[in-house]
Amino acid sequence: MLETNLSEGKITLAGELHIRFLAELKDVLWQALGTNQELEVDVSRVNDLDVAGLQLLLAFLRSRQASAPTKLVGTPPAFSRALELTGLKEHFASFMA
Repeated sequence: MLETNLSEGKITLAGELHIRFLAELKDVLWQALGTNQELEVDVSRVNDLDVAGLQLLLAFLRSRQASAPTKLVGTPPAFSRALELTGLKEHFASFMA
């Protein structure tokens, strides 16, 4: 299960960032694309993830680059390790607070 929340310039994700829960994530990211305010994506409560989840999150972060600053915050060890294993660490580096 993945819980998502968009509130006051912050997206909070909790649970499993897996392909089977990407519809919920896509909905909240789509809402956030429409704002021009600075945004944080808090992943501190993500306890498991897969490549599909990382890819969608990275696509979102890159899409927001042109409109407003967006930072990834609260990366737990499992998240950091997944970035290393997938070779995506350097792609996320500029978004990490």
